[in-house]
Amino acid sequence: CCKVNSPPTQAYLNFPVNNTYLPNKTITFEINNSDDIDDDQIYYILEVDDDLAFTSINFYNGTLRRNVNTSNQYNFTTTLSDTLYYWRARSTDLSDNSSYTETRIITIDTLNPYNLSLISPTNETTSSNRTPLFVWNGTIETNFDNYTLEIDDDIGFSSIQFTFLRTGNLTNSSFQMTELLNDNTNYYWRVIVRDKANNQNSSAFKYTTLSTGGPQPAG
Repeated sequence: CCKVNSPPTQAYLNFPVNNTYLPNKTITFEINNSDDIDDDQIYYILEVDDDLAFTSINFYNGTLRRNVNTSNQYNFTTTLSDTLYYWRARSTDLSDNSSYTETRIITIDTLNPYNLSLISPTNETTSSNRTPLFVWNGTIETNFDNYTLEIDDDIGFSSIQFTFLRTGNLTNSSFQMTELLNDNTNYYWRVIVRDKANNQNSSAFKYTTLSTGGPQPAG
């Protein structure tokens, strides 16, 4: 009698990897590895939702044509809001669907950390202290990743002499120098705050070390 259609095999999610943080709403999805024993054309069905149960799909596309012997990447500029999402896919030959893939998490975060300000030493400080304590306020950022303290004798930070990373939490917002700064030198120090999507903000101050028994540097 009539031939019975077989559903395609389950697809595999290549990208984004699980727990990816994205700095914009243009997302590249890569889905592969589905086959059809009947040699039917395969399409991928993509679902994105902020609910793990997928009860109110925020983004859907059911016509992603599978290309043979090539990477199956699909780029979308979405209107998704900044938040955590779950995404999954399945294959279809337009007659039957495969089972769903695993569910992965992506977080869209398009905003820079904010409320960063340097506290101490205050801007334009001149001091004989060559191991100062650098202090800044804790930034406001839901997906905080790290603070980076950079120190250079060039205002453009073209040849950074010291770099220190502060991770863990938002209040990890100070660093005690143990290496000696040069005396009689104009330094510039800045803090860069980054979130997990690599959005960032920064602020810089000037700090001048005095010469031991000599005049302070010009400028």
